[in-house]
Parts: sequence; C-alpha cells; structure tokens
Amino acid sequence: MLNHRQFAAATVSFAIGVALLTGATSAGANVRAGYGFKDPAIIAIHDGDSFVVNGGLSTITEFSNQTGALVRIMSGRPYGLVHPFDIAFSGQDAFVLNEDTVSEISATTGDRVRVIGGLGYDFDLPFAIVVAGGDAFVTNEAGDSVTEFSTTTGALVRVIDAKALSFNDSNYIAISGTSAFVTNSTGRSVTEFSTKTGALVRVIGGQTYNFNGPFAIVIVRGDALVTNVLGETVTEFSTKTGAFVRVIGNGAISVGYVATWHGDAFIVTGNAVSEVSAKTGVLVRTIAGNGYHFDGANDIAISNGDAFVTNASGNSVTEFSSATGKLVRVLSNRSAS
Repeated sequence: MLNHRQFAAATVSFAIGVALLTGATSAGANVRAGYGFKDPAIIAIHDGDSFVVNGGLSTITEFSNQTGALVRIMSGRPYGLVHPFDIAFSGQDAFVLNEDTVSEISATTGDRVRVIGGLGYDFDLPFAIVVAGGDAFVTNEAGDSVTEFSTTTGALVRVIDAKALSFNDSNYIAISGTSAFVTNSTGRSVTEFSTKTGALVRVIGGQTYNFNGPFAIVIVRGDALVTNVLGETVTEFSTKTGAFVRVIGNGAISVGYVATWHGDAFIVTGNAVSEVSAKTGVLVRTIAGNGYHFDGANDIAISNGDAFVTNASGNSVTEFSSATGKLVRVLSNRSAS
C-alpha cells in the first residue's frame, strides 16, 4: 500500500537523457528562517500564498510567495488538525484532510470554519482531496471509496464505493471536465467516474499502460500524467478517450509528486526535480545541486512562474524559477550554515 504520509521520494535518473542544472546560486542571503516546518509534506497555493502541511506538528504554515514572509502558523486542536496530510481550496476556504475528518479554514483570516466528518462520510484513511463544481472529492485509501461533500455547507453528497469502480488502494485524484480520475496503486489502474452522478465511466489499465504503483496524477493539455512509483515510469493517456499515449522513462525513474507549468511536467524525485515536456515526453532538464537544499523533496506546487518544493527531511521549502530552473530562495526553520 502506498501511503503518502510514509512515502519518501527517491533519486532519479532518466535514460532519455540528462541536462543537469546545478545550484549556481549558493545559500547565504537566499535562505530565510523561522517557518515552523516539521516534516513538511504537501504544499498548495491560493491567492499568492503557499500553505504547507506539517504532518509532524499537525500545523499549517502559510507564507507569501512574493516575499517569502511568514503569514501565520495554524496549529492543532483549535482547527481540528490531526496529522494533516493534504489540502485543497474552494473560494476563500481551505479544506485540510486529517485522519478521519476534514478541517475547513478561512484562507483569508486563518479562522476555523468547521470540522467535517462523522459516520455518514465514511472517511477511512482519507488520502487526497480535490475540489470541482462546488463539491470536494476525497479518496479513502483503506475504504477504497470516494467521499463527496458540498464545500458550501459541508453536507455529504454521496459516498462512491461500488465494486464496479474497481477502486484498489485509491491514491490521488484529478478532475478534467466532468470526469474524475483516481489512481489505484495496487490495482495498477486508473478509475474514471462522472463527477455529476458518481457513475463509472471506465477503468483504464492493462499491460500497454505499464501501471505499477500508480501514484500522483495531473492533467495537462487534455492528457493525464501518472507517476508509477514501483514501475519507475510516467504513464500518459488521453482524458477524453482513455487511450494510451506513451510511457515516459524506461524503469530508471523513482518518482512521486508532480505539477505542471506551460505544458511541462515537474516531477519531484527525492533530491532533484525533473522537468519533462508533456508534448514530447522528452526530458527538458534536471534541477539539482547543493544550492537548492533538496532533502527528502516531496511535493511541488507552481504559481506565477515559480515552483515551490517541500523538503520533508530538511524541514524547508525550495523556490525556483519554472522557466529557467534558477534558485530563488530557500525557506527554512534556521539559517543556512
């Protein structure tokens, strides 16, 4: 079972060629301190600020993307945060996954709105959350189901758990149009269902797709990119038809989280970030080097041309330019030596 609270991305090598961009900028003045990071796992961006989930402290750190300045740290019980590990936004509110609940927090004020949960929601090791059309969709890894609720009221809409959907260690979820795509890590497949009705559209899988531990999923230019943690590849398929497009890599990639910018995929790989063209499948560059302070690099989010990477072991966030790969700054709990 692939659990992103335990998952640690490994190093990467692409047989399709490597263009290594080393850290030309040293730490020094580019390192900022005092963010309260502890096992920072997931990062998401809203209205120019980054929100970092600190699983080790049950806190959320918010900082300004423009300046890197700390905005606030939202901590523990007042917010109902219990080992939080994923976050999504609807309007001006953040929805944070806990062990068996969802905490709704105002992204504007940092105030608690409500804690969503209970028997009817059937949260069972909730794994990932995505928002579309005014509803939130939460994958339940242990329950092999998806819980849908209203982001306006918090009311339950439905629990999608039919065996016909072939959920099997349900991991990440992405939405394109009126379809949701859920990766099934043990099932070596992706389940597509209607966000309007919850009905199955298709199960995407088979030998051609080369799914092996499918994990993170993103949508770019009408195609889905799925990282295969065990297969060490990335599978691309059409979200419109489910048809196979290509497999990127040859089994030499250990990959996890992924984000997209201007048609390229940025894949976090432990102590590096690999940029791959979603149009051609060709490696653009590998971003690495001591200056970036990658240390157990985990999740990635991109906004306004800059990428932000959480370093779970380093208790820091690395910011670099998506266009050039150049280091912008490192946000850390302490100054660099």
